[in-house]
Amino acid sequence: MIFKKTVLIISCFLLIFSCSFKDDEDDLKKCQQNIAAFDIGSGTTKLKIFSADVCKKVVEKVIIYSTLPVGYSQDLKENNGKFSDSIINYGTNVVDRFIKVAKSFNVTKILGVATSAFRRSKNGRDVVKSWNDKFAVDFRVIDQKEEALIGYDSVRMHDSQKYAVWDIGGGSMQLVENTDGQPFIYLGNIASVTFKNLLLKKLNIKGTTPNPMTKDSFAQAVNLSMELFTNEIKLKKLKSFPRGIKFIGIGGLHKSLLPNGKKQYSLSDMEARATKYIGLTDAEINSKYSDTMVSNIALVIGFMKIFKISEVQVLDVVLSDGLIYQDLHY
Repeated sequence: MIFKKTVLIISCFLLIFSCSFKDDEDDLKKCQQNIAAFDIGSGTTKLKIFSADVCKKVVEKVIIYSTLPVGYSQDLKENNGKFSDSIINYGTNVVDRFIKVAKSFNVTKILGVATSAFRRSKNGRDVVKSWNDKFAVDFRVIDQKEEALIGYDSVRMHDSQKYAVWDIGGGSMQLVENTDGQPFIYLGNIASVTFKNLLLKKLNIKGTTPNPMTKDSFAQAVNLSMELFTNEIKLKKLKSFPRGIKFIGIGGLHKSLLPNGKKQYSLSDMEARATKYIGLTDAEINSKYSDTMVSNIALVIGFMKIFKISEVQVLDVVLSDGLIYQDLHY
């Protein structure tokens, strides 16, 4: 009789433990989620898939990060401010391909934002709506201020110090600085493709590339950058920054400028990099972004000189990181 009671007690205990373990396992599965986030920029479409603990509100790791160039900003210039059918079809194929990749990782959510080129395009919002209908996602075109704040949040996920976050896209530039508790936000249109096009006009070059550039034309490019940012100061769009503040560059442009093996670049790094590209054609530069590579360096040098920035630290983050941060915390 005692033996039977003991067996019954043990059986009940094991049943309770088993149920409790299963509940814990189910809760863990609910907390562990894969989330995809698209950053559809003016020149590049980016996909990041994150493994996150939504209960603890933390990202555990990046599962995959993929990018493909899609020249939306350049297409606008060549088609009177409206996306052509060819770029829409190509861009749609890229989105389709990335969504299939995301679904292969069993994501629970697909986030996505489109930026400058889509704001400026006459049919940009229509294109994003067509993607939402076709792929059953909820992408949206964001204004420049939201783009700046998402960019700032992309750094907050990795760094809690005081800094200025500098994001240069194809068609717009954003900078957010919050050292004194009162955020300063700069929203400008001096960016990779827009600057290159202004430079082509200044140098009286017909075509889509300023390359090969001479020493004189590169010096003119740096001067143009300094003139543009000086004008932004006069218009009170930009201000001086606290001495010694850490500048963090985000996005593909800053990453493309990094010297091998480094996580930061200096003004002298940029000047040395420029000398290697002087006189080279796009084919000789041999980059996905050859037509803007040298003008990007001039753009950055001009900014660093105007604001006396000695070094830019580069974080390998994009708007996708900020989207995930906001989704977990807001």
